[in-house]
Amino acid sequence: MSGEGELLGIIDWDGVAAVPRSLGNERYPGWLTRDWDPAMYGYAVSMEQSVEPEGVWEDSPEDLAFYRGVYDDIMARHRADQMPESTVNLSRMSLITENLEIATRDPPCRNEILRKVVREISQVVGLAEEMDFFGLPRSFAEDAVDNTELEKLRKGFEALLSMKGL
Repeated sequence: MSGEGELLGIIDWDGVAAVPRSLGNERYPGWLTRDWDPAMYGYAVSMEQSVEPEGVWEDSPEDLAFYRGVYDDIMARHRADQMPESTVNLSRMSLITENLEIATRDPPCRNEILRKVVREISQVVGLAEEMDFFGLPRSFAEDAVDNTELEKLRKGFEALLSMKGL
């Protein structure tokens, strides 16, 4: 039968990008990270009492953290089977890296995401007072970051990346 063919597959190149694995195949699905993008997240406690929301139904931050833990455990087992030498937990890292990536490309979400990250770092390192969200970028821009603040940020990122459900 000349001139006839058989369709064997469709290749969809939409959205193809060369990115780190923590932004690619090992990242959390977007619905698991909504609570880290406050400008887009619409959870209200009243949803737990089945009160109809103005927008979409959202899972609570605690539920999302739980589901991230489940997802992370599944990915850890997969990594152990496929790459036993790998010790880096890219799925857990993806929550931070993906939201920082969103902050770089989406100005309406930028401040809220960065404020959330700074708030979480402040909490995880046990600061009595939240780090100065507006002062930090200014210090970085002026190349005047205090070493104490930089150390708090480093410790905070390490602590965040080691948290279960992150």
